[in-house]
Amino acid sequence: MDAGFNASNILKMDLNIPDARYPEPSHKRAFYQSALERLRALPGVKAAGFVDTLPVTGGGSVQPLVIEGKAEMNPREQPTVSVRVASAGYIPTMEIPLLRGRDFSDSDGDAMLVSAAAAKLLWGDTDPIGRRITLPLESKSATREVVGIVGDVKQGELSEMAGATVYEYTTAVPVRSVVLVLRTAGAPAALTQPAAAIIRELDPNQPVEEVRTMEDVLDETLSAPRFGALLLGVFAAVALTLAAVGIYSVLSYIVRGRSREISIRTALGARTTDVLRLVVREGMTPALIGIALGSVASLASAQLLNRLVYGISASDPLTLAMVAGALALVALAATLVPAYRASRLDPLQVLRSS
Repeated sequence: MDAGFNASNILKMDLNIPDARYPEPSHKRAFYQSALERLRALPGVKAAGFVDTLPVTGGGSVQPLVIEGKAEMNPREQPTVSVRVASAGYIPTMEIPLLRGRDFSDSDGDAMLVSAAAAKLLWGDTDPIGRRITLPLESKSATREVVGIVGDVKQGELSEMAGATVYEYTTAVPVRSVVLVLRTAGAPAALTQPAAAIIRELDPNQPVEEVRTMEDVLDETLSAPRFGALLLGVFAAVALTLAAVGIYSVLSYIVRGRSREISIRTALGARTTDVLRLVVREGMTPALIGIALGSVASLASAQLLNRLVYGISASDPLTLAMVAGALALVALAATLVPAYRASRLDPLQVLRSS
């Protein structure tokens, strides 16, 4: 799965700074900037940045946009996008592709990056670099200049398509909670204590929460789908086993019941290959008819499983072919093995015992 970023070697930590100690947006920005400068200087840290909401975790702000120079639209018709507040360095830290333009810089005032999907939604084929946008829910007068286009990132579930996202860099928005992300040269967990110590040096009363690797975050988002896949796999394995055992038991019982007939045919001069061909043909015919009907029923009910599988269709032809082939092999063994054993018996002993 391509989530739109590289989760390897990333350490994240949550900060929630109180308004009592940092009443102004500029105070909060100064604290975050000091923290980032010191974190970037740590040995083993390649890049650092922050964002208000991590990708693939859901949530975050969804807002309408007003594009400068375009006629005003009905509020209900205004395009809406996911809005993330990010720092300079966040995009390269997450290794989100920078498609055009540039990243934020610390000297920017009010700037904005747009994802490829957002650029397509808002401007179509027109170049958005240098255009200005207003976020009316934050300010109806302040505009932000688009300075770059970045790759699409999945903000919600990995199974969903990446939506339109914009990243704003501004000193006006009072960002109280952020997620600091560090890209490390080695194992990110090794920097947990040094990174937390820097935050405590800046503010001894500031707690550092949810210090984890980004790979752990991804694993957590996949826990429910993986559990569902495990259950589905267990039930499928049980169903296949029951079907195989049932086919083998019924067919082998029927063939064993024909031991007297097989002995008579052998005593009358029938060749072993002819007897086996007859028994296999008569035994496989109902089995193949049942497998064909089951395949048709599977295709008809496949829509019920669409939400439980990912990456293939619920009516995946390779899966159906493998299951049908496995059951056909079981049916073949169930007819061939007892028939071969019966054909090797002494016809006189079989006839006397029956």
